[in-house]
Amino acid sequence: MVLDQRSPAAEATVFERWGLWSGGRWSEAVEGTNGIGTCLAEGRA
Repeated sequence: MVLDQRSPAAEATVFERWGLWSGGRWSEAVEGTNGIGTCLAEGRA
């Protein structure tokens, strides 16, 4: 889960479209197999 977002307000919609917004969930259960989710699941983040 993304806890904080620090980006210019003008770029907020781009990051939201990518799922990179406060509250965004990146677990494998939600997003499928991916680099971020795999690191989190393995405890290597």
